[in-house]
Amino acid sequence: MNHMQSLRFEHKLYAQVKQKMEEMQQHNISWIEVQFLKKAVDVLCQCRATLMYTYVFTFYLKNNNQSLIFENNQADLENATEVLSGYLERDISQDSLQDIKQSTR
Repeated sequence: MNHMQSLRFEHKLYAQVKQKMEEMQQHNISWIEVQFLKKAVDVLCQCRATLMYTYVFTFYLKNNNQSLIFENNQADLENATEVLSGYLERDISQDSLQDIKQSTR
């Protein structure tokens, strides 16, 4: 249920990212250079949807080595999703722009 709520929030994030993209363009950053922000929100929404459905899948898995690997991958995806979400929610300064670009590629 938590990922469903987060997924709804991510759709609101599109409007905020659009505003950030416009602000960045006003600071002499080209349109093509700010597209990574929209792509990051797209990926974030895909990750949230994937996590939402993999928990149901995991519930029905037999407990074996493959299920443990799956659960570890699921945990890695959840951690990466939260990190990406944190990047998108914070204010972007010129200094942190390079960090964000590097981390989202």
